[in-house]
Amino acid sequence: MTQMAKRLVVVVAIALAGWLAPAGAGATINRMVPVIETFDLSSGDLYPVVRDDFKDEVEFTWYSNDTSPGQVDVISPSGVVVASFFDRYGSGSGTWDGTDQSGNVVAVGTYTFRLTVTNSEDGSSATSARLLEVKSDIVSKKIKVHVLGHKATRRTHSPGCSVGRFGIAADLDCNGGRFAQVQFAFKVPRDARGFKVRYDDFPGGYSPGRYIRQAERVRPTRFVVTVRVTGYRSVILDAVDLLYTAKVRR
Repeated sequence: MTQMAKRLVVVVAIALAGWLAPAGAGATINRMVPVIETFDLSSGDLYPVVRDDFKDEVEFTWYSNDTSPGQVDVISPSGVVVASFFDRYGSGSGTWDGTDQSGNVVAVGTYTFRLTVTNSEDGSSATSARLLEVKSDIVSKKIKVHVLGHKATRRTHSPGCSVGRFGIAADLDCNGGRFAQVQFAFKVPRDARGFKVRYDDFPGGYSPGRYIRQAERVRPTRFVVTVRVTGYRSVILDAVDLLYTAKVRR
């Protein structure tokens, strides 16, 4: 083989070696390993059901150093994932109300919020965790609801009577008419009991006429207080207080 032919073989071999080499061989590729910069919960405690029609929630937020997607799993004390949240672009937020994926309120205990951020190119990941106490201790609590007179739910009157506002108060006045009336509707828990009503009022006028106060539970979750004057009577009603006892989950 001539010297020229030998050189040609070497050149071809080098070219083939470069062509057959794996992509990126011999090169340095810089990949960013995800770093979780913040991961926070709005509270360390959660009471999924405090009382009828009121639900507690906990909010979470997270942020990483790149645009890698992240997933937050809520894990029960026994290690079961009860809820999951996914965000795509390096940050996320969400709200958990203490229910599982079927909508059932979870049992009490210590739950783990586990955040996993994964680089979609090379699969590298970072994790972080936060703890949350789910509580539902049931206790009886005395509850007081205070409503100013001028915030009555309903106002009605007949000719010869009127219902107006006097500062924070409701001003009911009859000058020979049939009636002037205000009503206050309260939403109450189904298990509420021991109802008491207090009136901050200043009756006036003279007979013939009446000043009537009524209070009744019209439905399991609704309590109505009615204040009425008739004939030649009047009243300045500053406020109404409804007091009762109900079971709550702390």
